[in-house]
Amino acid sequence: MKMRPPIKRELAGLLCVLVSIVLTGCVSQETAARSPKGRLLQDAEAYVAGLKQQDELPGYTRAEHGRMIASAAWGGGGVSYPASVTVRAWKQGDDSTYCYELVQETPESPWQLVKAARLDKHDKEVPLLLPK
Repeated sequence: MKMRPPIKRELAGLLCVLVSIVLTGCVSQETAARSPKGRLLQDAEAYVAGLKQQDELPGYTRAEHGRMIASAAWGGGGVSYPASVTVRAWKQGDDSTYCYELVQETPESPWQLVKAARLDKHDKEVPLLLPK
């Protein structure tokens, strides 16, 4: 039986999701809220959740249920601006992953949704949600 070699992008996407889940499970909401990075991630999740509640989140309706995890690629040190955060969301009954890229120019500025994409169960991007 011939197996196809692993694809780097698929492995990287899976690893990112697994690490996010593990780290989210290891850190309580209260502990995360004590650090600037934790507060930034929670704020990004709250922004996306707010868009969902207002039926303004591409690919997701207010009535749909699921979960989301915010992540950011940071090195050492504190939060630097402009800050970029990716929120990944999963809907019940849907094999897709919804990825929302957010940017906050300064700590006082509002979040901007700069890209929304839907990935199939193989992490292949299907029709772009935002920008069009």
